[in-house]
Amino acid sequence: LALPSPVPTVCFNGACAAMMSRQEPPRALFAAALSAPAARAVLAFCRDAGWCASCCFASGPSMASPADAEQERRLREFEELEGTVQQRVADLGEALAGGGPPLKVVAMVPDPEAAAAAARAALPAELVHIIAAEVHIEFISPEVSKGQAVARLCGDVLGIPLAEVLAFGDNSNDLEMLRLVGEGVAMANAKEAVKSAADRVCAWTNDEEGVARELEALDALVGRAPGAPVPGGGCDAPVGGAMQ
Repeated sequence: LALPSPVPTVCFNGACAAMMSRQEPPRALFAAALSAPAARAVLAFCRDAGWCASCCFASGPSMASPADAEQERRLREFEELEGTVQQRVADLGEALAGGGPPLKVVAMVPDPEAAAAAARAALPAELVHIIAAEVHIEFISPEVSKGQAVARLCGDVLGIPLAEVLAFGDNSNDLEMLRLVGEGVAMANAKEAVKSAADRVCAWTNDEEGVARELEALDALVGRAPGAPVPGGGCDAPVGGAMQ
């Protein structure tokens, strides 16, 4: 797609934004970490629930402390899903004391929706925001969301109106973002709630390189006459306007 470098990127479910490049270390634009009391409460809850927790920081490796073979198995499953490797530590509490509060805490769980519901019942909403994901749940600052981060990145840093932004999503953590932007697109493999919130649904899944195909189709629209066919276009509905 010949994207420019560095690329402005929203990370950690909106907890930070950074300029990312393969040639240079990331340059942080803004960040919103969990408060120290929230991080301690989340880790205590995960420990009592028997879940393996991982702390993700603005810089440096993510850290996890699996307590047994089953927690290690779930952690490795998460690592394979995310394409990352966690640093194993003996005590996450000590890691927090040395490195400050994390941007988010991730807990690997057998049933993310049920685990998220249990966590919301135990932890105040004003302390932490809880998101159910694929094989895990995520704990972030209550002021944080992908939508909030995209709005801040586009408005304060890039100077792009949200009405001119195209966004893609597949999970619950994408809902706010898809509702805020000019055109929100749900992937074919998205949860039903995400498809309902989006302006349209992509013809392809994540595994079918749906985002890349959509962007290639959008790129083919540039400079074409209105109504002209788009080679390889796979949108369920026309792409509206010139999105950024």
